[in-house]
Parts: sequence; C-alpha cells; structure tokens
Amino acid sequence: MKFVQNHSEKQNDKVEDVDSSSLVADDHQFKKRKTESAIDVAEEKLVEAEAKAEAESKAVTESEAEVESKAEAEKINQESSGTSTRQNYACTTCNRSFQSHRALEGHKSSRNKFK
Repeated sequence: MKFVQNHSEKQNDKVEDVDSSSLVADDHQFKKRKTESAIDVAEEKLVEAEAKAEAESKAVTESEAEVESKAEAEKINQESSGTSTRQNYACTTCNRSFQSHRALEGHKSSRNKFK
C-alpha cells in the first residue's frame, strides 16, 4: 500500500509541476502580448507624430513661399510705379543714402573740420 501511496504522491507532484510550468508559460505569453501591444501603440504614435511634423513643415514652407512671393510682387509693383523704398539722397563720398536732404547735409557737415 505504501508503494501506491508514494506513486500517487509523485504523480501529484508531476501534475503540480506541469500546472506551474503552464502558468509560467501563460504568464510569459501574456507579458509578450502586452509588450507587443505597447510597441504597436508606440509605433502608431510615432507615425502620427511624424505625419504631424511633416504637415507643420509643409505649412511653414508654404507660408515662407507666400511671404517671398508677396515681397517679390511688392518689389515689382514699386519698380513699375516708379516709387522706391530706397532713400532718395545719397552721399557722394561714401554712397550712404538718406531719406531727407537735411539728414544728408548733417552727414556731410560731420566730415568738415571746425576751424
């Protein structure tokens, strides 16, 4: 009878070992799926962030091009109308431009030495 009891106890130990190893395997599979899921979510967020950054970059590029085209159009309008943003009075010595003749005269007088 002792043999049967020992044999049945050994089998119970094997069953417990199998159950615990299957629990470990199940836990491992669960953690693996959870990690894969987290990686998938992170990859999706990365793709969304890249798309957003690309859209923002495109918008900035378009606005820069718009500003440049407006500046070019303004320049063409000024050239065709004869008006200019450039100052009208230039120093003959240093070619510096001034908006008024008084400013130019003040500039010229700064070159004169007082006697």
